[in-house]
Order: sequence, then structure tokens, then C-alpha cells
Amino acid sequence: MSNTIGAIIGYVVYKVGFTSKLTCMKLIASCSTAILLLVCVMCVSEILDKRVSSKQPLQHIEETMGKKPLTKDIPNFTITGDTIEPQFNLYSNEDTSETYTYNVEGKEELIFYLNLGIPDTEEFKGKVTIYTDDSVRIQIDEEYLTESRTLEMPLEIPLFYETKEMTIVITGNIKLWDVVFTELKHWWE
Repeated sequence: MSNTIGAIIGYVVYKVGFTSKLTCMKLIASCSTAILLLVCVMCVSEILDKRVSSKQPLQHIEETMGKKPLTKDIPNFTITGDTIEPQFNLYSNEDTSETYTYNVEGKEELIFYLNLGIPDTEEFKGKVTIYTDDSVRIQIDEEYLTESRTLEMPLEIPLFYETKEMTIVITGNIKLWDVVFTELKHWWE
């Protein structure tokens, strides 16, 4: 779109200023037209373009029900020999299953980032399921963690306009930490 508008600017400037005999008035009109069209293109681009907001911990979204993540005095643990020191939050399971539910209605184009794994000192079993509006968005269990040793962290999970609620269900010994989100916004939002 920007390329097309740029070509139109070039054509209009050429037609206004350089079609016949070059005069001072035609040169001024040509430059004025180019500047005006350039400002218009910049305004249209800013209105259409959205930027990624800074990363914020997931607990900053209104929680609708379920347990809250651990955000203070978060313990360190080791996963595949690496010491993990969570900075923002820790989601884990203390009973048979833990559920964390967040209201994301009204938020546009969210992207969630999360780290997950099973600590070396615990039995290698568990599953994390993320639901969006009662449908499974992603499900990761211990078999998936074993098979994909090249799993890139943090995982990136995009959500879109129609999502109203996101639920994280953890069973077994899987832990999620530093779960954050970004939102696509215009610069004035």
C-alpha cells in the first residue's frame, strides 16, 4: 500500500511541476503537493499500523476464577540441568489439577509467551492444557517434552479478537513460569 501511494505521489508531483515549461510557481506547487501527500501517507500508515506493547506478566489481566500464580518468593528449580529462576510468576499443580482462568474479552490480538518443563527432582509426568473459550488451544504432556528436546522457549501462543476467556489447566508436575503477554496496539492506545 505504501509503495502504491509513493508511486501516486511521484506521478502527481511530475504532472503538477514538470509537464511543460518549468516555472518557479510550478516548482513550488510540485514541492507543496509532495509534502502534503507524504504527510497524508504517514497519517494513513500510523492509523493502519499496530505495534507490539511491552511484555507484561499474565497476572496483570483480570482473573475470573481459579487459583492465582505464585508471584512472590518464587523458588528456583532445575530442569534438564539448568537452574531456572522465575522472574514474574510460577504456575504449578499442588493437588490433582490446578485451574487458572483469565478474562481476555476486549483485548485485541494478544500474544502469550510461556516457559514450561518438569523439574529434575520430580517424577516426569504431567500435562498442561490451554483452553480458549472452552476449546483446546494447545496441550503439552510429558511425552511431548521427551520427544521434542529442541522445544524453543518461551512458547508463543497468539490469541485473536473473538477470544473471551483463557484457561490454563495443569496436572502432574509440569511447571509454567514467566508467563507474559503482549498486545498489538496503535501508538496512541
